[in-house]
Amino acid sequence: MTGQTDLVELTRQIVHNHFTWTADPALYFDENLMWIGPLDFQWGTTAPNTKEITKLNLCQLKDELYFITEKGRNHQVICGAFKALHCHPEGSSVWLHFRLTFVWKKQKQAQWKITHIHVSQSYDIPQRMTDPIEVLPNSLKEAYLDKPKSVLRDNQGRLHYLAEDEILYIKADNLTSIIILEDERFSVREGISHLEKRLSQKFLRIHRSYLVNRNHVRSLERFRVQIRNGDWIPIPERKYTDMKEALNQGKDT
Repeated sequence: MTGQTDLVELTRQIVHNHFTWTADPALYFDENLMWIGPLDFQWGTTAPNTKEITKLNLCQLKDELYFITEKGRNHQVICGAFKALHCHPEGSSVWLHFRLTFVWKKQKQAQWKITHIHVSQSYDIPQRMTDPIEVLPNSLKEAYLDKPKSVLRDNQGRLHYLAEDEILYIKADNLTSIIILEDERFSVREGISHLEKRLSQKFLRIHRSYLVNRNHVRSLERFRVQIRNGDWIPIPERKYTDMKEALNQGKDT
């Protein structure tokens, strides 16, 4: 693992495998790893101790973003952010927002090990214990379970790992495209036609400048559709009948 993309991707794999409990991340832990988590007791000074105190009941990730902030011959710093679905035994669930920093160090035989991990749980305002928990329908939970993810590199070089259902729609912007998510939007150096070929038939080209995820269309009016986030997108008059039929038939495919 010597390149920038390798360590960014490896960081993503470690985070994903750990939080979904599909693999043990301790293989890449330095024996003197320092891990600082969002909770008071999550303070680890050794790899085995860190393995125990990082356990959380999280079952799925979305909106994953990873990028390199510092790179030297023998060290790299990778930062990232993601949302994790915390599933409660009684069936309710809530998306938790996390940010992280991984410090990698090259050791003997050119092996990369993690020497420092800092994970924080972010809030816009302080949370109260009485804040309601978001109860998600099973159909929405399943939209993020075991789905393949596309890798999109934004104009700042950061890598976004997204399941298709995380994308509400895509807007053309000259030779680039704007990816619109529920809580974020970013630009990529790919044209909308190229993205249309990469994505599945869930996405419908209702306008030369818009590629819409059928599963996120809230309502349809004459010559326009409303997306789940409230945005309205135009439909050319000559395409309206065909788009109306396609939208009605194509959801949840």
